[in-house]
Amino acid sequence: MHDCNFRYPMPSSPTWGPCRSRGEVAAADSACQAALVLRQRLLPATDPLIAVVEANIGGVRAEQGCWPEAAALLERAVATLEHATAPTSLELPAAWNSLGQVRLEQREFAVSESLLTKALPRRERLLPPDHPEIAASLTALHWATNRYAEAESLSARSLALEAKILGADHTDFAQALVNAA
Repeated sequence: MHDCNFRYPMPSSPTWGPCRSRGEVAAADSACQAALVLRQRLLPATDPLIAVVEANIGGVRAEQGCWPEAAALLERAVATLEHATAPTSLELPAAWNSLGQVRLEQREFAVSESLLTKALPRRERLLPPDHPEIAASLTALHWATNRYAEAESLSARSLALEAKILGADHTDFAQALVNAA
């Protein structure tokens, strides 16, 4: 198991199933590694299904605070997905979003903003307007902009979506209020 600098969960890393919701990072890591080995054995190296697993492992590494390793895995996944997925695919904007969040943690604000700005319009085009991934994209972009006027607008949109999705009495919505302050 990688331990790195575990600090807190990433707000919107790729979905890697029930292990994440239970906080079982080691189990998620093992499952993702097993899936990667199997897919690498069965599929060509440029298959997007391999890139999706690499993105998931990048999300696990981000959860562990292993930012350089997470970034490398997500960069590789993005490169593959940019060439191998359809414009209607949600895998690529998810990978852009995750890589943008990792770059934000690495204090690479311009790179982060560029990635998050690419992810948001595609997610808005492909998902229902009140989908949680749109709120997550807005929140991440809010943190990456470092420009007060834009950040305030993004924060307001994100909070409105989170209130609609979670409800104003949900503890995660309370945390969103704290994060927006």
